[in-house]
Amino acid sequence: MPRSVEAQVRPRVSPARTNCPAGNVLASLGTALTRAVAPSHRAACDHLAHAHQHLHHMVQDLLTEAAQSRDVRGDIPPAELTRYCLSALAAARTLPSEAAVRRLVTVTLAGVRPPQD
Repeated sequence: MPRSVEAQVRPRVSPARTNCPAGNVLASLGTALTRAVAPSHRAACDHLAHAHQHLHHMVQDLLTEAAQSRDVRGDIPPAELTRYCLSALAAARTLPSEAAVRRLVTVTLAGVRPPQD
């Protein structure tokens, strides 16, 4: 079960463990910041989830049309192929260069092309 945002952000400093009055201030500050940030964090997460879902549907629609015209492989359901493509291309943000991103796109496209008979 995922931890709440508050549990993830709450300071790790415990006044009981440190015997430091500043610990109470840190704990209060952490709680106040969490309560202030959590709603906007949830809204941002909801917005990102909606954008990702929109992207997924758009790519799936394109792959469905391409499969019908035999431009991409038809032996894998479009929804599965979409997840494969989006997951593969998500790695682009971790690559060190534009050339590496181009190679990733080339490999991903090779994976969606219909198999040679």
